[in-house]
Amino acid sequence: MAVEANNRDPGPSLPSKFHNRPNSKMARADISALVEKAVSVIKRGEFSDYSKAAAHYDCDRTSVSKRICGLTWSRKEANSFFHQALTTT
Repeated sequence: MAVEANNRDPGPSLPSKFHNRPNSKMARADISALVEKAVSVIKRGEFSDYSKAAAHYDCDRTSVSKRICGLTWSRKEANSFFHQALTTT
């Protein structure tokens, strides 16, 4: 009897870094607000370490880093930029 690959028991899943975090099911706007808070405290100098600020606000360190470096924008910033690009005046 051959066992089909789709019917195999995957076994226990490995713990994910963000698996049990409360914001794993949060709306995008809520997560963006947490990232914005972390960015603002870093810019004010309350935190010098991105990881500590991200952990304090329970968001992803990479998101905080990319937002500070300007690689990503908040939805509000992106919408503003692209709406301005669409205007004719």
